[in-house]
Amino acid sequence: MNMRKITLLLLVFLSGAAIGLAQTACPTATDVDGNSYKTIVIGSQCWMAENMRAARNRSGREILLTEQKSDSTPYRYYPNGRVGNAKTYGYLYNWEAAKVVCPDGWHLPSDAEWTQMTEYVSSQGQYACAGNEANNAKALAATSHWKRCQKSCAAGNHPEENNATGFAVLPAGGFYNDGYGYFGKGTFFWTSTESANDSAYKRYLDYDTTCMVRYTYLKLGGGAVRCVRGEKGEGRS
Repeated sequence: MNMRKITLLLLVFLSGAAIGLAQTACPTATDVDGNSYKTIVIGSQCWMAENMRAARNRSGREILLTEQKSDSTPYRYYPNGRVGNAKTYGYLYNWEAAKVVCPDGWHLPSDAEWTQMTEYVSSQGQYACAGNEANNAKALAATSHWKRCQKSCAAGNHPEENNATGFAVLPAGGFYNDGYGYFGKGTFFWTSTESANDSAYKRYLDYDTTCMVRYTYLKLGGGAVRCVRGEKGEGRS
């Protein structure tokens, strides 16, 4: 084999290695408060594997900690109203806060980006509970803190077997019209996509359901935030 062919093969090998690295490498995320977050590659996307816990937006302005509700002023809340929960579960944010809390280089995922992720997980046989590709709950849920249940393939059924993807969803609950709810039982994540003037799409995972589901909720509610890598995102501000 002559030197030219050897060089060409080497370049092909290095190019393939670089592509593989690009597909698997995902940098650690750091917010404006200095908190660092684990990250995970799912398909072609780079996601945070922990909930946001920043007290300020990406510009450095404080997000008011309160128990008031608003669909126009950014607010944050302690999960279940308890100070100590933020370290493990992150904060809950209303939609206005969720849009601006992700660090530079990251953004609040759109409805389409969430769908891309969940459909990828469902398409991978190793994540399908009981061989059913719709059963993605256990692959996305964390291995602890979930209320237990007997329903096969639900996040609360033998949670120690959860988290095949590394996405590690925790049951942070939410802040609703009637106050805090579902702590230890479920959680919802905001998307950047509006469904109406006063509401937006979200993704919800419950201890006794077998998949992550798509709903809408009022923007004044408080939900968890996961960020996805990239500068562009629908609703980013």
